[in-house]
Amino acid sequence: MVFFLLFISAISVVFTALSHAGVHWLVSKRPRMQSSRIPVSILKPLKGLDDELEANLESFCHQTHPHYEIIFGVADRLDPALAVARKVAAAHPKVASRIVVGECPTGLNPKVRLLRALLRSARYDAILISDSNVRVGEHYLATTAAELEDPTVGLVSNPIIGTGASTLGSALDNLQLNSYVIFGLTLANFIGRFACVVGKSMLLRRSSLQRIGGLGRFADVLAEDYLIGRAMRELGIGVVTCPSAIHTINKSWSLRKTWQRHLRWSQIRRSLGTPGYLLELLLLPHLWLAATVGSLLMNPSRWSASALSSCVCVYILLCLSETVATVRWSEQGSGGISLLPFAALRQFGQIALWLLAWGKSEVDWRGKKLNIAKGSKLIDRSRNAPRLSVPFARQAA
Repeated sequence: MVFFLLFISAISVVFTALSHAGVHWLVSKRPRMQSSRIPVSILKPLKGLDDELEANLESFCHQTHPHYEIIFGVADRLDPALAVARKVAAAHPKVASRIVVGECPTGLNPKVRLLRALLRSARYDAILISDSNVRVGEHYLATTAAELEDPTVGLVSNPIIGTGASTLGSALDNLQLNSYVIFGLTLANFIGRFACVVGKSMLLRRSSLQRIGGLGRFADVLAEDYLIGRAMRELGIGVVTCPSAIHTINKSWSLRKTWQRHLRWSQIRRSLGTPGYLLELLLLPHLWLAATVGSLLMNPSRWSASALSSCVCVYILLCLSETVATVRWSEQGSGGISLLPFAALRQFGQIALWLLAWGKSEVDWRGKKLNIAKGSKLIDRSRNAPRLSVPFARQAA
């Protein structure tokens, strides 16, 4: 058993080190300003007051890209995000923008319901789906749209940087985004050559979306971003990751909210396929090192002391490597040293999330309790159909 654990630990350490190296490689590949004249319709589904929502939306009004429009949308006219959208639109009259109130009446995924309503108002073939807590630099749209200059590409995604934290929950959420999430993404995208789509920033061709059945095909699944990317790949449509990163602003999240988000993400990954979810264990070297240490302590031998010290040294080196990669990715400079006390908490918390996802099928998604089945399919166990405050017919706000 000890030799088996040592073998698995060694493989896990190698894969983890490769993921750290992938982050450094990705940082070095962050693109310079590129030129593109492809017109883009930006869909901004809004719900509630995210941290610094106004500044997030403002960042999309300062793009150097020459030809784009922004379509803000809320499902309910009583949503406080509507007033913020109106304010931003009024402050930037030179940016083509519209506000839509209402959502599609069918489908269990509330984000997809709203996106289907927004898509009806989009003028262009290139559609950018962008979450409300995303903030970007002025060259973001031009750089991302440049990827669509390749006619074989139908979808472009961007990696995430978590920024801004004033609570422990936000700090852990950003740490998770800037470590485990980006490590897995770089391992899949840039080492395994498998473009893993991140729904927080997803630029696609409307024509390509129609070829895979449109947004309606994904109305009852939770992982619509991943499944859209997979459907396109199955038809031979190019799916790529633009190295230009986006920032998600998480400042005031509670520990409960952070836990629920990452448990939901673990449930999604587990529902998408057991083999891939099992492979995530190779990005949990601390689990295997801890198991090896426990086995050595239970079965002491002549070389136990040296093996124990080796495991401890490897764990310390991995923590340092993770911190360096995380700091470099998140661009926090020397302030990233403050991440060290949370490294072990995040690492062993991830083990708990991974295990809990096997036995938990219920998800809490935007205040609604739903069950998640194979392929992230959503099932509503309640008897009453959801009430929609605004009809699907688009209303000018």
